[in-house]
Amino acid sequence: MEPTTAEIIALTREVCGTMLAVALEEAEAGASRPPTEVMASVQISGDWQGAVVLLCSSALAHAATAAMFDTEVGATTQADLDDAMGELANMIGGNIKNRLPVPCKLSLPTVVCGEGVQARFPGTKLTTDLAFALPAGTLSVQVHRKAA
Repeated sequence: MEPTTAEIIALTREVCGTMLAVALEEAEAGASRPPTEVMASVQISGDWQGAVVLLCSSALAHAATAAMFDTEVGATTQADLDDAMGELANMIGGNIKNRLPVPCKLSLPTVVCGEGVQARFPGTKLTTDLAFALPAGTLSVQVHRKAA
């Protein structure tokens, strides 16, 4: 069994509400997404295989980092950003993993920063692609599942 889109939306809202003290709203359908500059992902292995990926702008990642560490945006470092975005991917991915068949394991998070970062997971297909509007930008949450 795989989590539904509604479950992924609910758990993403819960994690971001708890970790960032922000209420997420789904972005309007067809709304353009800014170029991705930060990608945080975790991979899931076991009876279900795939990846959970967060994509956003650098500005959103810095705002999320500042919220998570309760500091000013200008006071965050790259190491802080890596930790914060990795933890968000870990929390959202862990909640998704908990709704998958047992046994499944979650990898350590990976965070990649750079202009035009893209998520590519060979042998998988994109099954969920959600966009959430935050004051600092758009957060995309993707689920890639190993192709049968």
